[in-house]
Amino acid sequence: MKRVMFIDDDPNMLGGLERMLFDYADEWDLCFVAGGQQALDKIAADGADVVVTDMRMPGMGGAELLERLQAEHPSIARIVLSGHAETEALTRALMVAHTFLAK
Repeated sequence: MKRVMFIDDDPNMLGGLERMLFDYADEWDLCFVAGGQQALDKIAADGADVVVTDMRMPGMGGAELLERLQAEHPSIARIVLSGHAETEALTRALMVAHTFLAK
């Protein structure tokens, strides 16, 4: 079973994703976390196959998280899911993400 982690600092967004993806819970091992460092800690403990992250988050933003994942866990598929991002951060993230999805 593939482990898919969603990272977003907005609890409403995480809750919406969790409700929307509930029917896939028997196909994917879904995980929802509120920030970049929490994601790294969870990956170190439990692993992940796919990471879907927001860009703008307090502390460790999506671009830094994706760079760390590429360096430390290159086999994890990296996806950006964002409604808005500064051009510089988006450009930086797309260098280490596999794809971008708009919210």
